Formats: sequence, structure tokens, C-alpha cells
Amino acid sequence: MEKVSVFLNQEDFKVNAYLRNHQLTIDEPIDKGGKDKGPSPFELLCVSLASCTAITLKMYINLKEWEVDSIRVEVEHTTNASNQSNSFYSTIFVEGNLDDKQKGRLLAIAKVCPVHKTLNNQNSINTKIL
Repeated sequence: MEKVSVFLNQEDFKVNAYLRNHQLTIDEPIDKGGKDKGPSPFELLCVSLASCTAITLKMYINLKEWEVDSIRVEVEHTTNASNQSNSFYSTIFVEGNLDDKQKGRLLAIAKVCPVHKTLNNQNSINTKIL
């Protein structure tokens, strides 16, 4: 189970996150009242999807021993205010010696990365306050 802790003190919207041996600063952009001292929560969600996709693809590429020089994944997020739904738009760029069949297989693999599956399924959040 993954576990993170975040702390928000007196500075509006600036959050310090602690996970394993790492520390991150999360903040809102200036136009949303923050001071832009780090990525926003939704930007981190996009990073999670993009990085999980790239890692999953790299694992598969290594297994198949395909010739790939680099993988770049770009993710954009939008929220539909009327129904409060979210959409993620992912574009994958693969540099290497791949044919269309291999690229098609990579697209299928990208759709089963753990974060993609998590975001695409119904989820539950159980919250308590102490």
C-alpha cells in the first residue's frame, strides 16, 4: 500500500508532501491564489498517469527486446463543470524501430497501466477526520 503525508501550514495552498525518502512541494498557480511553488494536485495526477504509462511501456519493450530509443507521454486534463466529470488526453511518442503492429500493441499495453486502470474504473475514497 502506498502512503503519503502532506502538511499545509500558514502559507495558502502550499503543501509539503512526504513519501518514502522523498519530499515534494505542491501549490496552486498564481491565477488560482497560490504562489506557483510547485505543481498543482491535478498536474501531479497527470504526471502519475504519464509516468505509469511510460514505465509500463518500457517494461513491455524490455520484455520483447524491441529497439526503442525513448518514450515521451504527454497528458492533459480537463474537468467538465456541468457534470463534474474528468477527461484525460494522453499522447505517446515512441522513438525507435517499430512497425504499426508493434505500435498498436504498445497502445493496448498503455491502456492497462495501473494508474490508467485506476482512473478509468470506479473508485472509493474512505475519509475520516481525527
